[in-house]
Parts: sequence; C-alpha cells; structure tokens
Amino acid sequence: MHNRFTRIALAAAVAATLTAPALADTKTGNLPVSANVIPMCHINTVTGITFTNVDVTALGVAQEYSANGSIGVACTNESPYSISLAKGNYADGGGTRRMLGGSGASMMPYHLYADAGFTTELWGNPTADDLVTNVLGTGSEVVHGVYGRLNKNDFMSGVGDWLLTAGAYSDTVVVTVTF
Repeated sequence: MHNRFTRIALAAAVAATLTAPALADTKTGNLPVSANVIPMCHINTVTGITFTNVDVTALGVAQEYSANGSIGVACTNESPYSISLAKGNYADGGGTRRMLGGSGASMMPYHLYADAGFTTELWGNPTADDLVTNVLGTGSEVVHGVYGRLNKNDFMSGVGDWLLTAGAYSDTVVVTVTF
C-alpha cells in the first residue's frame, strides 16, 4: 500500500510539472491612481424670515419687530467662498428692501443683518448685492444667520407706508454662493 501511495504521488508531481508553464523571470511596474478634488459649494438649507402679528401703529411709536432665518452652506474643506443676497423683488431705488402685500399695492420696508445685535447690516448695502466674504469651507454645512428687522425709524421717516393694509406681505431674496 505504501508503494502504491508513492507511485500516485510521483505521477501527480510529474503531471503538474508537465502542465504548468515554467516561469523564468518577474518584472514589476507602477499603476498610477489619482483624483482631483474640485472646489464645490452647495446651499443645503435656507430658513426664511417670518415676522408675525405686526402692528404697524406700534411701529411708529416704539415697537420694532425682529425675526431670524439662516443659510446653510457646505463647501469643500478650505475652499474660500462668499455669500451674497440680492435686493429682493420690491427694493426701492435707494436699495431698501420692501415686501409687497396687503391689497397688493402696499410696501413694507425691512432690513437684513449679519448679527443678532442688528449692528452689522451686511445684508443691507443699498448700492450692490450684499456680500459676506472670506469664509473657508469646512467640508460640512456652515449655518450663517440672517436677522431681519422691521425698523420703526423707516416708518417715522416716511420710508414706510403708514397706510399699510392688513394682510400677508412677502418678498423673495436670491441667495448666491460664489466659490
């Protein structure tokens, strides 16, 4: 039996040598792998600004109304970008943003600020689209606050319309991200 096992093993080894090609040498090479990450930005979220229960008679006395919104932007990590807000559909010749509403002929002025303290009206430049510049992308969404205000001084100085009619007022402001 031992002899028979040896013959089978020897026959298998001979068969394997006859069918396998003989390898004489080896060579190596490099396979390049690359990618190009492009600068890219997306406006992921936009939360609008809604002023609720506005009493225009109180605006002229002392009351100011404020409301917050936001713009969420995601850009490639370390890619610089800027955000601009257009003037809206109903801005006057001086650049004051206004909402149209009521009976369809009334205009309500409003302002957009970059800070909750209403001190930086970056969103209110009357001569050009508003701009926030020199922001660097993080690879994740960055939320930029937009703070709206109905300013009593607009109504007291004649910019606003004391004769605003009751009803819904609205405007649309185009948001642009440049990268």
